[in-house]
Amino acid sequence: MPLALDEEELRKFLSGPLAPIYRGEAFASAILGLGKRRTIAVGDFVTAKFIRISSSPPSVAFVDGVTMREKSIGEDFSEAFEDIVEVSNRRGKVDLETLTEALSQVETNFREGVPTLVLVKGEEDLLALAAPIFFSSPGTILLYGQPGKGAVMLELFYPMGEYLSSLLSSLSPSLGMKD
Repeated sequence: MPLALDEEELRKFLSGPLAPIYRGEAFASAILGLGKRRTIAVGDFVTAKFIRISSSPPSVAFVDGVTMREKSIGEDFSEAFEDIVEVSNRRGKVDLETLTEALSQVETNFREGVPTLVLVKGEEDLLALAAPIFFSSPGTILLYGQPGKGAVMLELFYPMGEYLSSLLSSLSPSLGMKD
């Protein structure tokens, strides 16, 4: 069942950065400083930058073919990854059924170190926010774009996973589960 995000307060909260914002040389330096740490990149632009800077793909990348819901950056990521998983997720929704079923291969690949591209038909942002709860490990880095500002680099650890899980669980009573 999809979880609808219709409340303005929640949208406002999720649109703010959860960690420091990097851009330009600071972003490049931070990426190079990650070494072999597991990374989850969210969005076409962030994924493209990560690959260009590090010369390798992130552990998992969520892309939807557009940037800021409007324009394509024209990147073909398929050759950079060992596996490609396609998933559908409606805009403004987190489909818990999709997460559990479609991302099981992503979880296996993540644990085995197989770089995986997740092609999202719909919107990747919210789906990717929930996905690390299911398959990240301490020290995993979540990278996502903050439109017009740069990229957020968030280190995931169990309390953060519990926090994000709690946040998503708390949406159900206030927003309702919708078909």
